[in-house]
Amino acid sequence: FGALIGAARLSVDPKGEQTIDFVLDARHAYLQDHMIDDTPVLPAAVATDIMAEGVAALWPDWVLTEVQQVRLVKGVELSDASLPMQVHVIPAPYGDAGGFEVQVLLRSGSADNTTIHYRCVARLEQELQPMPFHKAGKHPDKSVTAALAYSDWLFHGPRFQLITGINGVSQEGSSSVLIPTRPSEWLTGAGEGEQWLFDPGVVDAAPQMAIIWARKFLGKTALPSRFERVVRYSETLPEKMEMRFEIREESADFKVIADVYFCDPKGSILLAIEGMECIASEELNRLGGTANGGPEQQLA
Repeated sequence: FGALIGAARLSVDPKGEQTIDFVLDARHAYLQDHMIDDTPVLPAAVATDIMAEGVAALWPDWVLTEVQQVRLVKGVELSDASLPMQVHVIPAPYGDAGGFEVQVLLRSGSADNTTIHYRCVARLEQELQPMPFHKAGKHPDKSVTAALAYSDWLFHGPRFQLITGINGVSQEGSSSVLIPTRPSEWLTGAGEGEQWLFDPGVVDAAPQMAIIWARKFLGKTALPSRFERVVRYSETLPEKMEMRFEIREESADFKVIADVYFCDPKGSILLAIEGMECIASEELNRLGGTANGGPEQQLA
């Protein structure tokens, strides 16, 4: 069922709805690098790929091209050593030769007592769409560095520290350089040949940049609540790519809304996140620097 889901059990109810039961446990080593107030919390980026993995496994003859309307309902905290989880898939009432969409829920608990954590709509097509071109914006301020962001503003441990350089920031957004991840780096026992659908480390770099942008321009920390659309245009990602982060006009003092494009050196889009919304709070600034084993350092 994919790298993140791993061993699982599939059941189908009389309505044709399918449920994949699996467990979040110590195999998910990356959780130790995503702690909020000393508790492992499942990142939205990982939840997105888990839902995608489940759908892709159920329809192996189709290609999962995008997930839409990804919504956080209730965060997943791992206060115990393991947590039973479910990917619940509601099939589409219709489709055509071009593709179809299914509703997906990520839940925890037992069959008769479940909690919904995330929901989305997944789209399957015959093949990935051609990579569109993206024109880079200009972000002249060079005062923010990746080293400063990870030491003072972000709470992400080593597996999530994928932004290797920030080329510039502005009120309109930012440009940065980042590297991809492999399942074998994140999951205990994962094979070297396993691959992601939506690299959760790369997807998580977008909310990280929302925190960086919010700390610089709002003095707040922003955590993700929804992705309107996450689209993949390539089966694989290069060893280095550019993340182009563009603020939408509907952003406000309490929320950051952005479109994020992950591009190759020629400007072709490999992966895109449209309509990412992150809720900003000054109180969340307490998380800055906690991955380094101490409270946030005071900036000059």
